[in-house]
Amino acid sequence: MPAAASTTPGVVNREHLPPALSLIGGIVSAAAGGPLVAGLLIGVGGPVSVFLAEVVLFGTAIVIWARWRSGRPVPHLPAEHLARAVGLGLRYSWYSGPFGGG
Repeated sequence: MPAAASTTPGVVNREHLPPALSLIGGIVSAAAGGPLVAGLLIGVGGPVSVFLAEVVLFGTAIVIWARWRSGRPVPHLPAEHLARAVGLGLRYSWYSGPFGGG
């Protein structure tokens, strides 16, 4: 994680730097705390308790994800068919850049 902290100033705006670095610090803490909690669970309830805790956490994440409402507006354009989109992408690639069409 030190590499992530050292490259963050080059990626994040100056005004957002303190929150970004604290987020990295939280990730580092979670990486260190996860095995600690798992070890405590194994010591108290055996290996099964770790799996049960994982099931509960995974289920909670699924429920949160299912109830999540994004703030993005609903698109008003019709969906594009896959074959047509691929064809247009290939056509664009053929007529631009290193393929030499235009």
